[in-house]
Amino acid sequence: MRHSKIAMQSWGHVCLVVGTGGMLSLYGVGLIPAVQRFLSYAETSVFFSLNSLLGRNPVWDWTFLVTASDFWVYLAYCASFSAFVVHGWRRRRRDYGRTFGYIVFVVVVVCLSEEMADFVADNLHRVLPWKQGVAVAIRASYDATFFEMHKDEGIVDDVASALFCLCFLVVAASPRASFVPLLLLFAYVFSSIAVGTQWLTVQVASALMGAFFAGLALTYFGAVRKYLEHKASEAFVSAFGHYVLSRRLFDPKNPQTRGGFGRAVLAKARALDARGKDRLWEQFVKPKAIALLNADVNATALYTSPDLTMARVRSGKRIRFLKVGEKEVFAVRAIRARGGLLRVSPSFLRFTDGVKNNVYLQRLGFPVPRVIWTQEGVADFGLRNWFLAVEEFIESRCLDPTSLNEVEEAMRLLVRLHAHASPRWGGLYDDAARTKTDYVLGYLRRSVLYQIEKIDKCHKLGFEPREMDSLWRLFETETVRVLSGRDTSFRLIHGDVTIRNIRVAKDSRICMIDFLTVRNDLAGAEIVKAAVALTRGCPAHCAPAWQAYFEEAGEERWREFNREARLAFARFAVRELAHLRVNIVPKGSNARLRKPEAVEWISRLFDTDRLWGATPADTDWPAILRVLGIHQETAGGEET
Repeated sequence: MRHSKIAMQSWGHVCLVVGTGGMLSLYGVGLIPAVQRFLSYAETSVFFSLNSLLGRNPVWDWTFLVTASDFWVYLAYCASFSAFVVHGWRRRRRDYGRTFGYIVFVVVVVCLSEEMADFVADNLHRVLPWKQGVAVAIRASYDATFFEMHKDEGIVDDVASALFCLCFLVVAASPRASFVPLLLLFAYVFSSIAVGTQWLTVQVASALMGAFFAGLALTYFGAVRKYLEHKASEAFVSAFGHYVLSRRLFDPKNPQTRGGFGRAVLAKARALDARGKDRLWEQFVKPKAIALLNADVNATALYTSPDLTMARVRSGKRIRFLKVGEKEVFAVRAIRARGGLLRVSPSFLRFTDGVKNNVYLQRLGFPVPRVIWTQEGVADFGLRNWFLAVEEFIESRCLDPTSLNEVEEAMRLLVRLHAHASPRWGGLYDDAARTKTDYVLGYLRRSVLYQIEKIDKCHKLGFEPREMDSLWRLFETETVRVLSGRDTSFRLIHGDVTIRNIRVAKDSRICMIDFLTVRNDLAGAEIVKAAVALTRGCPAHCAPAWQAYFEEAGEERWREFNREARLAFARFAVRELAHLRVNIVPKGSNARLRKPEAVEWISRLFDTDRLWGATPADTDWPAILRVLGIHQETAGGEET
């Protein structure tokens, strides 16, 4: 802050002395009959002179009416605090957010001042020899039901006291920023006197009471103010530093970002972020997990590890390991994310849905990490804002694409997953009625156009809307044909089959991880993807993996795939091209992909019936990989 502690306390002493002395003097002198007659005459003269402005112009009448109402008071609060926030933002380079802590302090003091002034106004009355003025007539003539009038017997105006207190507190921190609340305050006082809802003496008493409250707060509640300033500084620096780091706006090599502010903010943001994470885990998560497992506190420890957990999340921000004793290790996941007023945070939903899908698959008997316990918190307004999960940790490694036995076992595990059919598509916990038409228009269209737009952006093709719509029509026509069959059903799919999401445990069990994209969908595209991704596009392994799947699934599933083959292959191929995992220009050529070639290639994806053959053994995998342009060294890469 600009003022030192001594200056702030000195300002508080001045306000406290002026407020206390002024109120005692005003109320003491006001008891003298001669002074009361003088005040009555002065009040009446001021009121009638200002009141004469009314009744001549409806615009002015409405202006005075609105300005004298409680609506103006709270509008003044918002405008004043907004100006102060802008002032704090401009000064952030010097105080790293202490101004925002002072704003919080001002808000608390102003709210308490209004409540205490209201208590004084209700319990300490003085009957004055004047009436309420023309407020009633104005309200009736304009049908202004919003116009709230204050008591005519109170010696103070509670809202005016709070506004005066706001002005004094803002002046103590920033004289420039105080001009806004001071201007709004004068407008309110002037209009209140003009319409007769309050009187000049009452406003003077309100100003003195506001000074009293401001001086009291600055003199005796400095510790509270410093605490709020410190906390707001931490919150501001942490949020701003996270914003800069997450968007990679800070470049140490750039001379413009080498200044003290950027370096200091980032260093402090990192320190605060690390301290906040440790506090969350040590004080909130660890006690809950230990109590759940009925473990000895002295024999447990939270630690981080670079290993991937079975949940496909690296330990650190949202996941730690809890070691119990010498052998048992559990993966503990936690997230805190407040949602908005209308919806929950998307990152929070992704996190929790992944755990819930894990539990669903666990109940179906799949080899997935066992989720031992979950707990979801609900805030005061019904917004989910924290989620905890404790699951077993299984030491494992990625699937080996060169091991044909492991790949075939993984394909058989996929068969078990696809065996679960559903009459509707969508997420496992989505209760909405999902029709096949909704699938075509609500999900598949959005997904296909997203991939085409990504291809357009990566290769700079310059697709026009009509061209993109023409490509989508190919998918739409084929999807409608596939879904027209009465026996067509949606199946439970993983959604992201890669060699890193299929794990091999120490006892050689094949396990699945990463359940964020588990849903009910047409399974054909995932079958093709699995055969390519789990073998890194090796023709010698694709065919055995393909046959292993359908030998386990049966002849009926092969016929089902044949009906869907064109659509499945097109969906997979377009996705691979969008993720830059295929190359459809001649190998070794430096020429970039052009729009006519891309359109022709996507169109030919729907003319591939000859590639699949009459049986799985007849599928021509070398030809399929040539169509895709997938080379062995680039195929089956991770999802981006």
